[in-house]
Amino acid sequence: SCLQKIVGLEALVPKETTEGSPQVTAFQKEVALAESACQEALKLGAGSSAMQSMGMIYLNTGRTEEAILAFRKVVQAEPSSYEGYFMLRQAYAARGDRLLVDKMRMAWERAASLRPYDNQAYLALGSVYMQLGDKASALAYFRRAQQVAPDASLEKTIADLERGS
Repeated sequence: SCLQKIVGLEALVPKETTEGSPQVTAFQKEVALAESACQEALKLGAGSSAMQSMGMIYLNTGRTEEAILAFRKVVQAEPSSYEGYFMLRQAYAARGDRLLVDKMRMAWERAASLRPYDNQAYLALGSVYMQLGDKASALAYFRRAQQVAPDASLEKTIADLERGS
């Protein structure tokens, strides 16, 4: 299946990145097979899971714009998809565009509303607000993450923010 092919790709990521090397060639071949399997699944009506898999292929092969489009389609088709919002945020972050920080914030806020018991969204929101220079909001989200899943290193981050460092 499409997802099985993607999971298999992780083991094949080449350590040597010289174009034309046997590792790179094998990886490119497997990526093409996974992409083909996902496209076939989409043609057969597999829906958002196949689109999310395509997005993961795009993201992991440096095709960030295609990944963003794929993950947007996922969250449009399934507005309650935590994974879709999580991956959309990952794609925005991979693009590295500072103008997208607000879109990352919105994606993480939606993810947090879908899984309020998962501290990852709160940690990400704290980081996004730090990027925006809003330390008070960052502190609030880091505190929420700490309530959900206590963590010693996060405790230090919170203490530093409270001291204004």
